[in-house]
Amino acid sequence: ACAASVERGENIRELAARLGLTGKGIYGRFTSLGMSPGHHTPRRRHHQDESCLDRLTPAALYWVGFLYADGSLSRPMAWSWRTRLEIQENDRCHLEKFREFLGATNPIKSRVHRRTNKNGLPSKSCYLLVTSDRIGERLNALGLAEKVMREPSARLCSSPDFWRGMVDGDGGVSARRCTISLCAARPSLLDAFREFVRSRVSSERARASVKKGRGNVWRFTVGGRGAASDLSRILYYPGCVALNRKLLEASA
Repeated sequence: ACAASVERGENIRELAARLGLTGKGIYGRFTSLGMSPGHHTPRRRHHQDESCLDRLTPAALYWVGFLYADGSLSRPMAWSWRTRLEIQENDRCHLEKFREFLGATNPIKSRVHRRTNKNGLPSKSCYLLVTSDRIGERLNALGLAEKVMREPSARLCSSPDFWRGMVDGDGGVSARRCTISLCAARPSLLDAFREFVRSRVSSERARASVKKGRGNVWRFTVGGRGAASDLSRILYYPGCVALNRKLLEASA
């Protein structure tokens, strides 16, 4: 009866409420029958291009990098995979680019946070949440499922598109200071970026350093006009997908 109700389009949460069960209770009801709630998802109100990550195109590699920095992938209680990307409200147009890449009809939603910005006003962000097993399985295979354990493959580490996505999400580009930086909670991720930089930029022109910042965050910075300019041309090449404000800095 549970599976039949979901197949007819009833939402899992609505079904749990109707039966007087909690989330764990409805999950237990399915598993006791040898079934997984993830295999009996309700009819979707929104759709996306399920094949968007089947091929690691430059755009796909970029968005994988951006998700490594600012995204999350979860599968609550073995249900369908959920991919979520949340960025500051001022960059909403970039989130629209991501939705276009996914071919998704899901709405972009806004959030107001308790913390304040530098002007003393509440911080605002926007996010896109997409439910798709095919996209989720692909991202999981690329190492995105557990944030604290994210280790990109050699294919990702050799891609300027992947690293541009990382820098756009968790890094910085400064034309005035002639620097490009990347932050990460795992030094091993910065080690991979440093190896990429060493393989593409002459060590004689680069001034690189790794420093521990606030909390458990580390920062790798490439400085020097020649090195930063060389790296900018490699990462932010003409026609690439990029965050507009960082693309402008890289092109300055």
